[in-house]
Amino acid sequence: MRACGALLLLGCLLLGGAAAQADWAVDSASRRINLKSAWAKVVDTVKLTNKGKGAAGEFVACYPEALGARIALLKVLVKKERQEVAAVAPPAGAPPGVSCFAAALKAPVKKGGSVELDVVATITGVFSPNPAKIAQGETQYVEYRDNAFLLSPYTVAEQTTVVLLPTSDVKSFAPSEDASKGGSKVTFGKFGKQGPWAVKELKVHFAHDRPFKRINSLVREIEVSHWGNIYVEEVYEIQNAGAEHTGKFSRLNYAHSPNGKGNSFPVRRLSSGRGRRPLPPRARARAAPADARARACARRRLAGPQDVVARLPGPAHSLYYKDIIGNISSSDTTHSPSETSIEIRLRYPLMGGWKTDFTLGYSLPLEGFLYRRPKGKLRLLMDFSTSFDDVWVERLTTRVVLPEGAKNIKPTLPFDGVEQGWDKKFTYLDTAGRPTLVLTKANVVPEHNKPFAVDYAFTFGAMMREPLLLISVFAAFFAAVSLYNRLDFTITKDERWLEGQARDRALGVLQQLAALWDEEAELVDKVVGLAHSISDAASAEAAHVAKAGYEAKIKDVEGQAKALLRQLEDVSAKSAAAARDHADKSKALLQRAAKLVRAAPRPSLPPRGGMGWYELLALARPTLGRPELAQLMGRVGELVAARGGVVTDVASYGEQALAYRIRGVAGKFDKAHIVQLDFAVSPAALQDIAMEMRVNEDVLRWVVKRRALPTLPQPRTMFHKLADRTDLLRPRRPGAADAR
Repeated sequence: MRACGALLLLGCLLLGGAAAQADWAVDSASRRINLKSAWAKVVDTVKLTNKGKGAAGEFVACYPEALGARIALLKVLVKKERQEVAAVAPPAGAPPGVSCFAAALKAPVKKGGSVELDVVATITGVFSPNPAKIAQGETQYVEYRDNAFLLSPYTVAEQTTVVLLPTSDVKSFAPSEDASKGGSKVTFGKFGKQGPWAVKELKVHFAHDRPFKRINSLVREIEVSHWGNIYVEEVYEIQNAGAEHTGKFSRLNYAHSPNGKGNSFPVRRLSSGRGRRPLPPRARARAAPADARARACARRRLAGPQDVVARLPGPAHSLYYKDIIGNISSSDTTHSPSETSIEIRLRYPLMGGWKTDFTLGYSLPLEGFLYRRPKGKLRLLMDFSTSFDDVWVERLTTRVVLPEGAKNIKPTLPFDGVEQGWDKKFTYLDTAGRPTLVLTKANVVPEHNKPFAVDYAFTFGAMMREPLLLISVFAAFFAAVSLYNRLDFTITKDERWLEGQARDRALGVLQQLAALWDEEAELVDKVVGLAHSISDAASAEAAHVAKAGYEAKIKDVEGQAKALLRQLEDVSAKSAAAARDHADKSKALLQRAAKLVRAAPRPSLPPRGGMGWYELLALARPTLGRPELAQLMGRVGELVAARGGVVTDVASYGEQALAYRIRGVAGKFDKAHIVQLDFAVSPAALQDIAMEMRVNEDVLRWVVKRRALPTLPQPRTMFHKLADRTDLLRPRRPGAADAR
């Protein structure tokens, strides 16, 4: 719409340029030229009357060509409402060296009507240092040249021009007639009636105490990642565009002399107001507020014109900067909810004509900068220009890198004069490249730092392309490695190759054994469960039937295990011996569980619920013979059977020497018979057994302890222990004896 309006305006002016000159009459013009910063800001307040035969809707504003070519931003306001502006050819009768701009009024002025316009022009690079070179400590003087009158194709009834300067040190100004100086302000006029294209040179030669911070080149790259962040990197080339430094540079004079800093930057100063002494560092530290937001406000208030301060969005994080020559030595960062301020301190100051380059980068969250739009579209909203204060950019290039697969990209810019181009960027895992929107603009001032939008479409499938590609690559890699390990690329088969083959075969056999041991362990657990489930004759009969089925399955498993053990013996006798030891433990446990099942209770006995597994260890008099010992253990067995229990094992360790003498009823003994009785019974029967042991004079000492039913080692654990023993997996050589 803005471009169409500019074309329409240009067509109207081409058709009736001569008529446009006669349509307006300037009743009064007030020019206000502000030269306090590094660029000029010219505000022309014009009161117009339509003298034409019909309604007038176009107004032409002109400037000397030297200034018109450096206009960074031109605004025409009617009651603070901005009008459409476009550059046009100078109307007929214009003197040479004139640049003109036409404004299309949104509300045309009727015949005889009046309107008041504010024409605001921001012009950069208009100061000419005079002298062009200065030594350290000398004052910087510059010249500004313009037209004293309003350069206009219309008749001007009366006008005044006011020039605002940064200091009151003015060497000269012209025209001197009808001009007056008061402090840092020079007033020209009141001028009388002037015809169209009235020309009279205006020149002011004055001292400028601010450095001209110019960014020759700025390349901003905004990379959008839908995985949570927006990465921003800015590459700067900054230069002091003031009077060039000549002669030697003294660090001592720079640090201690009042005029040693000259027009350089950055300079650590705390007050930007005239006539105020800068606070010492300790006083500034004491005056610094504790609250983050208050500190940010204080920093903005105390930052001087020589400071290099960047204002980033509040959520900015992961900040970094780099300089290939090591110029930037430190920085000071202040965070607040509204902004993040970075003050960059250079290792050496930038005197007139000096320059340096550096890179500033940071990250932003998607929230607050990336928005969802209707029909599945997304909108990126970012600031257009640099984040540094009090600088202008000669050439700004903004690269917006969108995710791979983004489509229907459409930028929305807040102003005209921006060149658009397209590029691609390849990063990790990119195949077709990421679409990159390249925006280029010359002569950029802080007023251009407004949000711009980029709308695009991006699907969930496009976002998952790189993760799926990464997964596919790893899957293909693992498949290739697995295939390589399974294929035999060996040309000659030496002893190491034979050992490797033997190890692989042994591991395969052990894996099969582990699976059989798992099955056997489950069957043994079921047999043990049968022993614990017997409570009467009916359950005992059912347990016998079930036990027979389990034993048949266990026998079949043992047959398969024996075949595998024979295969293992052909590879490694040591690993086969370890596997046989595990099988023997399994068989012993099965026998004990089967004995429990066979000892079924009589139907007349009460149920045997809550039985426990116990072990009785007794020391008997050494003078007892085998019949007496059997009778002693028999009485205990009768007590267990009377309580519905069952004796599972009886063992005698014979006569053993004791560590010390034990007193008994019949005297002291240094030897004793050691007998062991394993049984299952309810805990209530232990009192009867304890009474029997106490009253029996043949028993010297005894103890009953509860024990858990023995279990097999975990087959998988056994397999890993064997697999880790590489010495057990060496192949057998022909004629070598097995080491068992």
